[in-house]
Amino acid sequence: MGSISYISLLERKNHDCVFLEERGCSVYEARPVQCAAYPFWNTIVADRQSWEREAAWCPGIGTGSLHTSKEIDSLLRLRQGVEPAIWEEY
Repeated sequence: MGSISYISLLERKNHDCVFLEERGCSVYEARPVQCAAYPFWNTIVADRQSWEREAAWCPGIGTGSLHTSKEIDSLLRLRQGVEPAIWEEY
C-alpha cells in the first residue's frame, strides 16, 4: 500500500502561515485543500480529546455554521487526495 504525504505551507518564524494577514487569509478563495479542510483533519477528529485540544488552541472552532457529517467526510476524503467524481452541493 502507498502512503499519504501532505504538503506543508511556508511558515513565518512564529509558525504563522505566510498568507495570514491582519484581516485573515490573503488567498482565502484559492486556499490550499489543507486549509479548506481545517479543522476536519483526521488527527483532529480522531477523538473527542483531540477535538477539544484543538478547540482550546483555535478560537474559531465551535463558532459559525454547523457542518453535516457528509460535508466533513467529503473534506476528509479531499484532504487524503480522493477527489469526488462530481462535486456535491451541500
